[in-house]
Formats: sequence, C-alpha cells, structure tokens
Amino acid sequence: LLVAITYIKLTLVMGCGTSTQVNQSQQAPQEQYNQLEDPPRYTVYDFLSQPTDNNQNGELPNANAENVDGQSRPTTSDTNEETLEAFMNTAVTEVPHDTNRLKLPKKLPKPRPPAKPKNELYIPADFRESDKTASSLPNTCLNNFDELAKHLSMNAKTDLEIVRNIYKWITVQDCDKIAGEVEPDPSTPKGYLAGIKMEKASYAELFRILTTKNNIPCHSVKGNAKGAGYMPGQKLSGEQFNTAWNVCLIGSYWRLVDCHWGARHVTGGEENAAWDLIDTTSTELPEEDEQQSKATVQYATDEFYFLADPEKMMYSHLPDDLEWQLLENPLSRGQFEDLAFVKSTFFQLGLAIASHNKALVEAKKGELAISFALPMEDSVSISFAYKLYKSKGDGQRTENTQSNISLNRYCLQQFDKKQISFELRFPEKGIYLMEMYGIEDNAEKTPADSKTVMSQIAGYVIVNNEECKNRKPMPLTSSQKGYGPGIDVRRSHMVATTHKQGVVYTEDGQ
Repeated sequence: LLVAITYIKLTLVMGCGTSTQVNQSQQAPQEQYNQLEDPPRYTVYDFLSQPTDNNQNGELPNANAENVDGQSRPTTSDTNEETLEAFMNTAVTEVPHDTNRLKLPKKLPKPRPPAKPKNELYIPADFRESDKTASSLPNTCLNNFDELAKHLSMNAKTDLEIVRNIYKWITVQDCDKIAGEVEPDPSTPKGYLAGIKMEKASYAELFRILTTKNNIPCHSVKGNAKGAGYMPGQKLSGEQFNTAWNVCLIGSYWRLVDCHWGARHVTGGEENAAWDLIDTTSTELPEEDEQQSKATVQYATDEFYFLADPEKMMYSHLPDDLEWQLLENPLSRGQFEDLAFVKSTFFQLGLAIASHNKALVEAKKGELAISFALPMEDSVSISFAYKLYKSKGDGQRTENTQSNISLNRYCLQQFDKKQISFELRFPEKGIYLMEMYGIEDNAEKTPADSKTVMSQIAGYVIVNNEECKNRKPMPLTSSQKGYGPGIDVRRSHMVATTHKQGVVYTEDGQ
C-alpha cells in the first residue's frame, strides 16, 4: 500500500510538472508582453480559468443557481468601488431559453481568431425588424434588469440575435438625458445608465450583465484605446486612455464588442494649440472655430464595434491580456502604438492601407505620398478630403520669393481605379499633422448641393527633414472629388482608357 501511494504521489508531481510546461508555453506571448517597459496594470478576469468552488471543470454556469456567473464580476477601470460593491451583491437570475437556441459547449473555448469574418456571420438586413424592436422597448424595462433581459431575448432563437438586441438597446440610450431624470442606481437599468454618465458605471459591465442574464458567456476586457485626444504615434501612458470592452461567445468563437465606442461619439475638445492649419481640401469639413474647444458627446450606434473583426479592432484597442486581441500573432504595446491611426469609418467605407502602416512617417526629399486601397465594388460612392497642419514650433510658413505666392497648397489628392492618394510636397523642414476624411456619397439620396460633414478616417504625423526641390504650389483642389477619373466619371458610366491618374506627364510640352 505504501508503495502504491508513493507511486501515485510521483505520478501527480510529474503530471503537474508537465501541465506547468504546457501553460508556460501557452502564456509565452503574455510573458513577452510583461517584459515591456510599461507592463499591464490589470489582468482580464476569465471565469474559465478561475472557476467557482462548485464548478472546477470549466463547465458553463448553472442557470438554476442563485448566481449563475459565480465570481465573474470583474472591476473596471471606469467604475467606482461603491457601484461595484452593489453589483457584487446583486444576484443574476435565470432567463428562460428558447429550445431552438444554439446549444453551448460544456467547456468554454480558449481565445482564438474567429473562423469567419463579421460580414459572413452578421447580415444587417436580417436584423432590421429586431433592431426596431430593441430600440423601442417598454419604459418598464428601465426599472428592472430581469424584465429587460427577458424582453431582449424574447422571440430570439440564437445567441447572435440576443447579443445583437443587447448591443442595439444599449447604444441607442441617451445617458445624458437619463442622468437628468434619475440619480445613479446600480439596481435598475435606468439608474445604471445614469451611473455611466456620472462615471460610476461602465458600458462594458452593463453589456456583461445583460448577456450573463441570458446565459451567454461574456468577459469584460480592460486595456487602452486610441480615443479622444489621442495623437498619431502617441505613447500610451497614465490613465487617460484606459477603457473596457467585451468579448462574448457566439457559437464556439469569442467576438469583440465595444458598446462604449459604439454608442458615444466625442466631437471637439481639441484645441490644436500646437498646430497651425495650413491646407485643406473642402469647406465641408468640421470648421476650426471656438466651439471646437468644447467637447460634445453625441449618441448614435456605430456598427463597426459590434462583433468587430480582430484585425481591424487591433488598430484602436489594446487589451492588457494579449490573448484577447484574438489574433494569431498578438501585437506588443510598442507595435500597437506604432500602428497607423485609422478610425471606424475607415473600415466601414471598405478601405485598406496601401502605403504606410505606421502613424509616424518620414518624408523623403521633402515629398510623400500616402495611399489607401479602394473597395472595387463601392469606390464610386466615396468622397475624400484632408486637413494639413504644421507644428507651431517650426517657424513661419515659407513663401515663394520669385512669384510672391503663399505656398498654402501642399497636397494633391488624386484617384485612380484602385486607390486614393494624398501626395504631399513640403517647402520647409518641420513636423506636420495630416488628417484624412471620408464619407459615403450616394447620388440618389444626397443632392450635390447638400451640406454634409465628413468624418475623419485616418491621421499621420509626418517628419520632414529636407526641403523639397520643387517649391511651386500644388494645383488647387477645390472639393473632395480631387483629380483623376473619380466619382463623377464613374457615375456617368465612363471609363478612363488613356490617362488613368490625375497627374499627366508630357513630352516636349505636348
């Protein structure tokens, strides 16, 4: 018997050693991340890796239990301790399921890249009616979490439908208006929304509560995001860019959701005190005036942040736990900070980076061309514009002394069939800020004389250490159409057969 016990002990020790080696191998990216100068401040709470006492095998929570998510209530960087304590003491009750709903696995899968992109999983046209319903639930739902959860799952046959209803409902709520009606109260949905406005609660936790009540596995993910006030290439430090978002299980894959960025859009608040606007394409861009120094919040659903593709979300969001990037090769903090600064509208327009994938670029001999690839099927409906700034610390603007013309035209915007290019010429050394804007332009719905404000799609900081030899100003680009066979040519059902770009080179002046 003694020999048998000794053998069992040795086997357990050897088994534990093997398990430790496997875990260390799996956590190699996290260890590499921890060696950076600015290590993570938090660890994502994963109730699979930290099961409750009654659930040691990583199985799904029991819907009949008093608290179906056990200890899976993480703290968030934007939620105060009082609100968190209240939610920790709030039980999550069972919500009946439709028998036709997708069956969940007994064990939760590990984070990994989704097998299908968002556009193959989620077809917006299929959810139009349910979106209308989710956007106009009875006011009584604002008074009780259980009733709200039941209404959001009513008539839903899949987890995808429920998750979509939850996202839509959250992102259409006007927290400013609600905060003016009630005091923050974590025990009711309405009070919780007021708490979000007062920064006592978070969108990520609200989404997690509603998905958990519907027995859908969900985590709150903490990390950094390139939000309001961020400059291209900026190093992320301090708490200014701390935020939280979610991953939820759809089928057998985790999907990214950010209700905060999907609901609230901050405009203005940037005084641009360090920059001078020196060139712009269009008067249809947001104006530089005194109002811009005042930040305003607008509430409107941004569809990009619902089940966002990881290879797109990586440009704006960096989780503290690298595995929740859901990428085959997770980015380090340094790689994330170096990435080009592109916004959700960039991807919604179907664009892709064709030239510079880093936010900080250097002009060669005073010249630079930044290009984006156009979606072949939709490029006809996209208009572009830009703003070019120069650092105020670099001196006065240069003038052409021969013709006495102010060189305020630094950029040429031109189309070809496959891409849009912003070709820049810098008459003097210095640091520049380039902002690109875009909009979907539907000729049938948007008259030519209508005034539409474009959204920023990308931004770059450009370092120029050498004056360009050709100091003559660029041709005037008076509108977002630019040069080359662009929007109007395609709408007229014409095709460029000889000169397919905006710049034409002649021989002997002919």
